[in-house]
Amino acid sequence: MKTFNIAPFEIIIRQVVTSVVVEVAHLDLFNSVHLRIIMRDSNNVDIKLELVTLSGDDYKNWSSDDNYLINYIKQKYGFKDLPINTNNSSEQTPSAQATPSSDEAPIENDATPLSEQTPSSEEASIENEPTPLSE
Repeated sequence: MKTFNIAPFEIIIRQVVTSVVVEVAHLDLFNSVHLRIIMRDSNNVDIKLELVTLSGDDYKNWSSDDNYLINYIKQKYGFKDLPINTNNSSEQTPSAQATPSSDEAPIENDATPLSEQTPSSEEASIENEPTPLSE
């Protein structure tokens, strides 16, 4: 297989988010919290990473209820809960799952996938199929 360099070339990949992971990346006590939001597809592959900071009243409203963080993220991105299906047991609770609402398009991912990030645009190249980011 031959790899060759090309001038930077923009591509837009449309992907559907079916679950979201919220992790605390950094906590500045009494001031702010920085959250890592990992959006995953139906194969549980990480497709987008966002960083969100809560400070001021948003941070104060968090208090000790982590559901506040989940609801904050759902509101920020327009995620909706899955309908509760009593015939299907799931590892995740509906509040931990998220899907785009029917009114909205899937997440537009115009950034380089997590598994293909390169140091600079001058080094852009075409390579093998991307390898999913492992957990």
